[in-house]
Amino acid sequence: MHILHCRATKTFVTRQWQDLSVGSVVRVRADETVPADILLLSSSSIDKICYLDTAAIDGETNLKQKLIPSCFVNYDNPEETSFELQCDPPNDDIYHFHGRLLFSTGTNAYPCDNNNFLLRGCVLRITESVVGIIVYAGKFLSFINMHRFLKQEICRQSNENYQIISEYYVQTCIY
Repeated sequence: MHILHCRATKTFVTRQWQDLSVGSVVRVRADETVPADILLLSSSSIDKICYLDTAAIDGETNLKQKLIPSCFVNYDNPEETSFELQCDPPNDDIYHFHGRLLFSTGTNAYPCDNNNFLLRGCVLRITESVVGIIVYAGKFLSFINMHRFLKQEICRQSNENYQIISEYYVQTCIY
């Protein structure tokens, strides 16, 4: 179950995973898994940041810090704001995201990048909750995540093979 923002009632409601789609605004609470690739809109943290455990995606155990785009710093309810997000199409590079936000009230474009982007499968830590808009979701996203996993697994296995070969050569040279 995930918490989805309902524009009609201006409240957050509980929904199934299959009800989430691109453009949906979701709330993720501490120790929950991010349900889709989302752009961070707000954080319960005073510093407007959040911390993510990305071990399921990249194998790294240290927490990653993400921050809300500067244009949302002074918004109390960014989920009720009207804006357009223009961004790159989905890709398999987990360290690459570029986009820009255009508000209906002005002509300024505000940049957003990987520092504002939360990947599906990350786990929210330390921060009580965050709100974000789904950028990538659906079957294609699952393919991308599977590709990420396979790429990581291949690298891990290759490293183990190199280590075994290196140990063999060292043993051969010694004797």
